[in-house]
Amino acid sequence: MNGTVRVEPHVLAWFRARGEEGEQEMSAALWIYAEAHAAI
Repeated sequence: MNGTVRVEPHVLAWFRARGEEGEQEMSAALWIYAEAHAAI
């Protein structure tokens, strides 16, 4: 699934500076956040 998410420029720069893994790490961070805030 592809989508669009607005990200603060400094946050995006941090993930991009991580290299090729940055996109996967951003996805993982969003998943962890979503899981932590899911309604039970």
